Amino acid sequence: MNRVIPLGYKSVDRKLVIDEKFSSLIKFIFERFSEVKSPEQVAKEANAKVLHEYSEEDAAQAKVFYRKRMYKILKNPLYKGYTNHHGTLYKGQHSAIIKEELWDQVQGVLEVPLKAPKAEMPLDFALKSRVRCKECDKAMVVCMTYKKTRNYAYYTCLNKHNGLLCKGLNINVNAELVHRLVIEEVRKILKEPESLGGLWQKLSEDSSPEDAYKRLQNIDGAWDLLPPDDQNKIIQEFVKTVWMSQQGLTIELTPDGLGFAPETQKLIVIPGTFYNRKNKLQVFVKKDEDNKDPALLKALVQAEIWLKEMNSGKYSSYEEIAVAYGLNDQYIRKNLSFAFLSPRIKEAILFGKLSPQFNLIDFNLRRPPRDWEKQEEMFLSE
Repeated sequence: MNRVIPLGYKSVDRKLVIDEKFSSLIKFIFERFSEVKSPEQVAKEANAKVLHEYSEEDAAQAKVFYRKRMYKILKNPLYKGYTNHHGTLYKGQHSAIIKEELWDQVQGVLEVPLKAPKAEMPLDFALKSRVRCKECDKAMVVCMTYKKTRNYAYYTCLNKHNGLLCKGLNINVNAELVHRLVIEEVRKILKEPESLGGLWQKLSEDSSPEDAYKRLQNIDGAWDLLPPDDQNKIIQEFVKTVWMSQQGLTIELTPDGLGFAPETQKLIVIPGTFYNRKNKLQVFVKKDEDNKDPALLKALVQAEIWLKEMNSGKYSSYEEIAVAYGLNDQYIRKNLSFAFLSPRIKEAILFGKLSPQFNLIDFNLRRPPRDWEKQEEMFLSE
């Protein structure tokens, strides 16, 4: 048998037999598609299922699922026990994985156009195709969501978008927030004489030298008055890549594109952490120059205060603290764990000596053990 054997089958004595290891995955794909009617959604769920339920060797054999591959699987008549010969279906000698009733149901869905009207971008993102996940070294793709009468754009790692594990942020990041952070840095650079000289030459290509000069006068203060095309052109000429990670943003510049001197700085690092606030827009908390994480400092100080108040008898439970401070009792439980960190870890947080890869999200996900030695192995070994 020289042809490629489809997932869910294996060759035994040159005959197709059902591979029990993957046949359940094929059934899952057909059943889920009949429910959600979205090849992208089914691909994400199938990738997650493989990641969590299959060994590394089996996952490599199954390979990554994506939209185009979903269509190939869903339209393959082999799964209902038939073979295709020159466009005509014949009953095969192999066993079917999918019942004809489910097969017909899925084909009926596929005949209906699945494309929905795309939501319009709220702004023209000059950073599109320039943002990448640092840990995965994958593109951060722009996606849209609709909430409360308006569209929101966000960046997500290509691995996460395909239902795989992202080694970095593993969250959706507000695209407008990233755009704003990068613009802040670009506006700082625009004040440098070398930048203005190179930018003046670029703008002069589309307009007269006099008009270009007028645009550059007080450009930092008049940024918001610039036409969107000019803003995008400036950003695209300055920014080569924006690397996103748990430690913050790293902006890689293209100095040659604006005639910078070779010694001009080519990387701008913005240390910090993205946080999702309940019922609020996402925020980016910057770290100070000493590498101190404000969110970690706040959590540690709060925990010490609350523990002291409980030991003094002022409060006797998490619930009482939550009511007194107007906070959620789950938030109190999580943050109180900071009071039981080892003295060395507390010192590292207070003086900004903790490795930049650790932030509040990381602490909450890892759930530090009570044993101080194990804590230090977890957070101070890097």
